[in-house]
Amino acid sequence: MRKIYSNKYKLLMFVIALILFKSFIWEEFVVHPTASDALKEENGKTALVENINQKESFGVVKTKEGFKVYALVEDFWGWKVADEAFVSSKTTKKKLNIKRERIQWEDDYIKEVILIATADEDVVKVRAFENNNEINLSKVPNNHKAMYFAYQEDLFSGSVRIEAYSKDEKLLYKTIINQ
Repeated sequence: MRKIYSNKYKLLMFVIALILFKSFIWEEFVVHPTASDALKEENGKTALVENINQKESFGVVKTKEGFKVYALVEDFWGWKVADEAFVSSKTTKKKLNIKRERIQWEDDYIKEVILIATADEDVVKVRAFENNNEINLSKVPNNHKAMYFAYQEDLFSGSVRIEAYSKDEKLLYKTIINQ
């Protein structure tokens, strides 16, 4: 009789330990069931998560200093950050802070990203061109700041021209960034 209670007690303790492990350790520290969950540990507020495919996503987090972008991948334990880049939204004489980065998702899977941040309230539209073909930019607003970005699997060829416009379509700033 005593052995039956002992086995039931052991089984109950095992079930409780399993539930606690799953709830507090596994889901909080080991596995991130979604790409957004992987960004929750990063400083700042998640602004955007774009799915590239089933196992890769592109994430943007707004911080006080600017914007961080993340290459997110799904592996055995769930979603994780594979690579990251930062662009400051603080500008001086220039209207824009521009970065051209290569971000790595998997071993050889690299995308080139263009990050354009501004805190200038006069800038309401930013356009980018590669060989006179317009690059489709996405925008992430953040109070009086904004970040425009584009990424592609193939590296941007040569120079990329960036133009910033006011709300009345007046060209405020123009620059060319090279590789």
